Amino acid sequence: MKLFGFLFALVMGCTAVVADDIKINGEFKNIDGKGFPVGWIQNKGGKWAEPFGTVNVVKITESDGDVDNAVQIVSAGKRTEVYTSTQHAAKAGEKIEIEVKAKGTGKVSFGVYVYGEKSWLLNQVEERELTADFQEFKATLTIKDGAKEQAVNVRFFIGATPGADVTIKEIDAEKKN
Repeated sequence: MKLFGFLFALVMGCTAVVADDIKINGEFKNIDGKGFPVGWIQNKGGKWAEPFGTVNVVKITESDGDVDNAVQIVSAGKRTEVYTSTQHAAKAGEKIEIEVKAKGTGKVSFGVYVYGEKSWLLNQVEERELTADFQEFKATLTIKDGAKEQAVNVRFFIGATPGADVTIKEIDAEKKN
């Protein structure tokens, strides 16, 4: 019996090392006073995103009758993205699995913005074609260093590619070891 207890503890301990869930309000349950998901910001960082698309919280009714929040992102000709306000520690070589549940027209984009000590370094982006029904998309990204700086943090983002209308009901992220 002691051997069983030891093996159980060992297996559970190893499981905890394999994946580390990253908290990002990815079900959009918490909404701020302006009607935007807490911890998320629309990226309006430059001319690349103009004209800015629209981002709204919408209600969706699940098959069991539950009503949940989702984020609708409509591109206005260029990609439109929202990202986490919190940066999460990550260095080159680490693997992060991102799972997105989305529907719509066009393509959903998701991934990470990678930062060094001083500045933004690069984007690691995945894009998937959408349908009228919610689908689950997964990608495992291996964090990369920038040309002049090492990666130290990431922010997660979701978005709509040019001309897309995307509804995202969930994004989850886990650091894989």
